[in-house]
Amino acid sequence: MDQPVIAPAGLPPHPLPTDRAQMRTLHGWDALDILLVTGDAYVDHPAFGVAVIARVLQADGWRVGVVAQPQSSADLERMGRPRLFAGITAGNMDSMLARSTAARKPRSEDRYSPGGVPGRRPERATIAYTAMVKSTFKRLPTVVGGIEASLRRFVHYDHWQRKLRRSILADSKADLLVFGMGERQIRAIARGLADGAAIAELHALPGTCHATTADAPAAADDAPLILPGWDELRAAPQAFARCHELIRREQDPRRGRRLIQDQGWCRVVQNPPAAPLSTVELDAIHALPFTRTVHPDHAAAGVPALATVVDSIQTHRGCVGSCAFCAIAAHQGRILSHRSPESILAEARALAARPGFDGVIDDLGAPTANMYAARCARWAEHGACAQRDCLWPEPCPQLELGTDAHRALLCAVAALPQIKRVFIQSGLRHDLLLAQGPDFLRELLTHHACGQFKVAPEHADDAVLALMRKPPWAVFQAFLAAFHRARDACGARAGLRPYLIAGHPGADRPPGRPPARRSAERRSPAAGGRTLVCRSAPARPDGHAVSGDDR
Repeated sequence: MDQPVIAPAGLPPHPLPTDRAQMRTLHGWDALDILLVTGDAYVDHPAFGVAVIARVLQADGWRVGVVAQPQSSADLERMGRPRLFAGITAGNMDSMLARSTAARKPRSEDRYSPGGVPGRRPERATIAYTAMVKSTFKRLPTVVGGIEASLRRFVHYDHWQRKLRRSILADSKADLLVFGMGERQIRAIARGLADGAAIAELHALPGTCHATTADAPAAADDAPLILPGWDELRAAPQAFARCHELIRREQDPRRGRRLIQDQGWCRVVQNPPAAPLSTVELDAIHALPFTRTVHPDHAAAGVPALATVVDSIQTHRGCVGSCAFCAIAAHQGRILSHRSPESILAEARALAARPGFDGVIDDLGAPTANMYAARCARWAEHGACAQRDCLWPEPCPQLELGTDAHRALLCAVAALPQIKRVFIQSGLRHDLLLAQGPDFLRELLTHHACGQFKVAPEHADDAVLALMRKPPWAVFQAFLAAFHRARDACGARAGLRPYLIAGHPGADRPPGRPPARRSAERRSPAAGGRTLVCRSAPARPDGHAVSGDDR
């Protein structure tokens, strides 16, 4: 379902309402079209998923309200029953990870809650909130999305229970699940319901899943892929690994097939992924009137997570890395979407004009900062390759790195009269930096280093690195040598903060040694004279760590 490009002009600068008084006083509404429920505090900033979805829907003309961390049905009823549907998300993180560490210990702080107070969201928040909505508003369509729903849409291994669980659709009984980045899907759902369609009539939308007890029909030219089901996966761990690989290969908007998986009492049907946003569409989203502040409801307590992004600018989405343990490519996709330099410069000027801005952009980046403007000519027609990754086992020659465009962007933002410094604190891909050449590395060290650059060799054993789909240890050694040379040439004092994973599947087999020990043998001034810090990442049967967010 094609939609016009988002039109941000003329929207009020207020955050979306959270109660009836705000709804009437600030927006002049007597009812809502759409209610959004989130496990995070409401922060009106483009780094917070529910804020983006709310603003996108508002720009399409819908009356949208947000309820953050509801504790009871009374919280959901503050703005009345919405006309179209309720959208539900656990928040920017999986709710189990927000509540507990990878070692299953309760967290002392929830950075996405007011004041950092833990315990304000339930375990498995998507399931809990969907049940609350269904109990409060009978027969109201429910649409779940976000990182928790997206990564749990099929049978999955639950680290906290140490067992397989059914799809979150089967457990929550939501009417529709949006996976991946959800702007296209949520706009199409709103328009379809407003035009009189039943929620069941929207089951063919790309980027969505639904549960059914009927046999899913298959058109002759669109034969679905039947995945190993609940009973088979419980009986054979090898089937689980094979199933995960089948899912991974079909997550492409150009060539992906419909997937069907039996859950015991129902079947989950996943449509092919939605197409990534174009530069024009991504620019339009970032032109929406985000206040970049916490909602007034939380102003007194504050939200700790905002502090790390309030003076940052996102340049692109997606990741071409496809690391075996990471959620980024699984959620944002392997095809990159880039903002235009004009859009980024406009946001930098707006940021500089805000009261209290100190002239420093803390981070001009994305999941991997030095992927800005990288592209492949095959993406538009064929999608990402099924038989190889863009960067593993080595960078593909078809991948255009976009280094010149990235350098020009950094220079243009730094040249704005209100900007004193432009830092990069997002992660950098060290094998890409080697390919991008010493001049670019020296430029980053000279002008854009904020103490340390974050890089992720992840392990020191080549056998484990191969399982991780990461470059061999020798590539990181070559990068360290290049880093030393570049730092000496420009006289910079910046260091490196390398990230490693302990406990990855395969790490316990001989002759591998713990990464902390091997890194200690390679202590260097480039790493700040410190042993590299390891983060625990418990193994799962599908070869993934718990989450990229916990690294």
